[in-house]
Amino acid sequence: KKMNRINRREAFTNWQKQRGARTKAGTDYDAWDFWEPDSDSDGDAYTPNTPEFKMMERDMDKRAADRKAARLKAEGYKVQGNEAFAKQDYVTAVSYYDRALEVKKDEKYIYTNRALAYLRLHKYKGALKDLNTALDIFECFEDGCSRLNSDEPKRFYVKVCLRRATAYRGLKDYESARTDVENALAKADPKNKELLTLQAQLKRDLKEAAKTKATLAALDDSQDKVDSKDDTAAKSEDAGSGVSDAYQQIKACLTDLRAANTRLDDARTNKESI
Repeated sequence: KKMNRINRREAFTNWQKQRGARTKAGTDYDAWDFWEPDSDSDGDAYTPNTPEFKMMERDMDKRAADRKAARLKAEGYKVQGNEAFAKQDYVTAVSYYDRALEVKKDEKYIYTNRALAYLRLHKYKGALKDLNTALDIFECFEDGCSRLNSDEPKRFYVKVCLRRATAYRGLKDYESARTDVENALAKADPKNKELLTLQAQLKRDLKEAAKTKATLAALDDSQDKVDSKDDTAAKSEDAGSGVSDAYQQIKACLTDLRAANTRLDDARTNKESI
């Protein structure tokens, strides 16, 4: 039908040129009511009836059927993954999402679901990779960031930013996490409670990270001083073995303190990351 309308419009345009019919405003559409196509005009669009064309039609139909089957299969795996996730069986959930993506690689929601399962397993790098892929699909193939005034694109963008910020936080990349949160607040949902809560957590993280950095720097400085004194004592002719032993104990304590400080920081981040 569309081709038929196009052919009729082209025929009418040619008839206008032959008759010299023009109006100041442009095409005189009222004249269409009085126009009839020439007897030799094609009433219908031409459809080739060749073996090659029929083969192409069959191939197109098969491709469409394959895409539909893949979509349904992927949806089935995703449902199974969601069920496993609801039971807190995150490893099984990931395996089902893996199968879904094997047959449907461009479904952004499967990537975000698998990313959430990775977050529950503290596999932050895997989550980050999936969320980057989901956002690429959203931005490049769906032009999603230009539609953030609509509900569905807004919800998806907030979801991805929240989860990616959580992944960055688990990797202690607090600046990148803060950027994601601030972008979501500015572009999509400035009153979102989850975003605001994570923003407050990240402020505390950055403050604690600065304190930890200063503490470790002080420990390193103390370690250097102990090493220097230990070398001096070892070279001293009248240094007793008790002095050397004391320095070695101080060095061990400093090392243990540094490791304990790192473990406490890791535990605090993991506890609040999801």
